[in-house]
Amino acid sequence: MLAVTTLYNLALQASLPAYPTLFKSGYVTMLGDSLLVIALISAAGGFDSPFAYLLFALTVSVAMRYGYGPSLAMVLVFVGFDVLEEWPLLRPTDAPFAIRSGFLAFTAILASYLRAQVYEAEAALQRAYADLAAAHGELQRAYADLAGAHQELLGVDEMKTTFLANVSHELRTPLSSIRAFSELLLSYDDPAVQREFLQIVNAESERLTRLVNDVLDISKIEAGKLEWRMAPLDLAALLSETARTYAPLVERNGLQFVQDIPGDLPTVAGDRDRLQQVLANLLDNATKFTEQGHIALRARHMRDEVHVTVSDTGIGIASEDHERIFQKFQQVGDSLTDKPSGTGLGLAISRDIIAHHGGRLWVEAEPGHGSTFTFSLTAIPHTTPVPPVSRAAGDGAGDAVTDPPRATVPPAAWSRSAIR
Repeated sequence: MLAVTTLYNLALQASLPAYPTLFKSGYVTMLGDSLLVIALISAAGGFDSPFAYLLFALTVSVAMRYGYGPSLAMVLVFVGFDVLEEWPLLRPTDAPFAIRSGFLAFTAILASYLRAQVYEAEAALQRAYADLAAAHGELQRAYADLAGAHQELLGVDEMKTTFLANVSHELRTPLSSIRAFSELLLSYDDPAVQREFLQIVNAESERLTRLVNDVLDISKIEAGKLEWRMAPLDLAALLSETARTYAPLVERNGLQFVQDIPGDLPTVAGDRDRLQQVLANLLDNATKFTEQGHIALRARHMRDEVHVTVSDTGIGIASEDHERIFQKFQQVGDSLTDKPSGTGLGLAISRDIIAHHGGRLWVEAEPGHGSTFTFSLTAIPHTTPVPPVSRAAGDGAGDAVTDPPRATVPPAAWSRSAIR
């Protein structure tokens, strides 16, 4: 018996590497083990011998590996061989046979049940582990979001501090100038000197108005309460009017003003005052940052859009600052002395205005090679009528705005509100 068992195991160990696919499922080895056990039992005295207890060990191992079906099938094989052993002797099945067969079936069922419980416990453990991993991932994401929010709050706090410092300085400077030159006016009788002082007071008043308007505009945009008057707009006329207004200012600074505005530009839907504010911001920036060369205002009809471009031959902008200049309270430069005065709101306001019109505002620039700011507006098809609309941001599309018309501010008072 030991020799047969040893040869069987040696043959099995030699065959496993040679035929891995055949032995992968384990059914072949299960069948071989069953036949070996039956042979050993038969050689040792039959199913009534103590070696019959090997059947229970094999039944438990098969049930724990394969479950109910294979283990009960193997029990049937054992019972069949047990019957065949008694059949040649014409002996009827007795109580030991019934007890042995019943316990074999009970052993197979109990072991299979325990296997099923183990698998359910393992599955529950896997689910719990997956839930724990998901919860851990959610916790990590929440922590990352919290850390990001904390950094953002720190950035906002820093911007607020910078903004308050800038605004307090910017507001105090024109107010001090207005007060000082107003007092000087009382001391001079020379009309020429008085006129010069009045011009300074007027310019500082305009500067103060621009600063206040910037702060009010960005606050209204963020609150969704900025009033919009959308209507069909002759963009070519608006660009030409703005060009006429700024040509003297640009030329007075020793720069050439290039205009390329086709007369057949399509109609767009927009708020005339707000679009003029964007143009004024861009042209003011170009004038402020260009010492020599030219400033150009161009427009092109591109499929279903109109692209308006303001370019200059000024100092340019580094690529890493292309997006930062559109953020609130941001001014770029190597030092504080490089930055012109202002709140850093003009370009942020301009991008919000263009975004409300369904367009985009972007910049192409390199240091020392000038800057090109471009914004897009959607052209109105000739067959699509667009009625005038007056509403506030955040209102429903069909809600009428009953607020009184906003006060009209002269272009000189609000147009030069942007700094980079």
